Amino acid sequence: MNHSESLSQLLTNADIPHEVIEKVLKASISVSLKRGDEYSLSLEEYGLIFIRSGCLVERLEVTNEVFSSASVWSRGYLLVDSPMHTNRHQHHHNHYYCLFDCELTVLSKAIMTSFNNTELAQLLLNTMIENLHVSHNMALLRSSLDKHTSIKLRLFILFIKNHGTSFPITIDDLCQLTNSTRQYCGNVIKQLVQQQLIVKRYGCIELLDFNGMLNSFNPEIIDFISCYMPINKHW
Repeated sequence: MNHSESLSQLLTNADIPHEVIEKVLKASISVSLKRGDEYSLSLEEYGLIFIRSGCLVERLEVTNEVFSSASVWSRGYLLVDSPMHTNRHQHHHNHYYCLFDCELTVLSKAIMTSFNNTELAQLLLNTMIENLHVSHNMALLRSSLDKHTSIKLRLFILFIKNHGTSFPITIDDLCQLTNSTRQYCGNVIKQLVQQQLIVKRYGCIELLDFNGMLNSFNPEIIDFISCYMPINKHW
């Protein structure tokens, strides 16, 4: 999917009729999240989430009230939040953690289906399939890596997805994102600082050498993730 600056642009690019786009925008609500906020739609409200700014971490419920961080979604991503009522192992709705302050556009399923538009329905179906495909394959990649490389890759992808060289992330954030300990994440950060690839400042991490970070990974890893995000586009 070509991640757009606005929901209106994304719908226009998908050939959604102008009158339907107007209805979508009028019926949607805006949600503001602060760093550290938890967010989820109820089973009754689930539907569409468009990220206008910021960064959300999707959190999977492993057992009751025990979560594991999964996919990272940033500006321009469209999410289709659709819990599976028929599967007792997936009856919980999706949970999100706000990694960086977010501005969201949200639309419930009930309103979306009331538009009765084939193109919109197809866009939402394609988006849901694509997001599941990306999440699945990225999870398989992370499971094949040693912990050090996995943490470093998470950090590198954050730089790519957030279109910048600096963002407000702490060791605790990185621990939650990678399901790792402070000691392990701290050691990875320390090594990257020693290699002069990043610099750690108060409350944020800054990327110093994009090419150096890129070349620190096995080329096969970079080839793999480039299938899902335009690595060179933002640099």
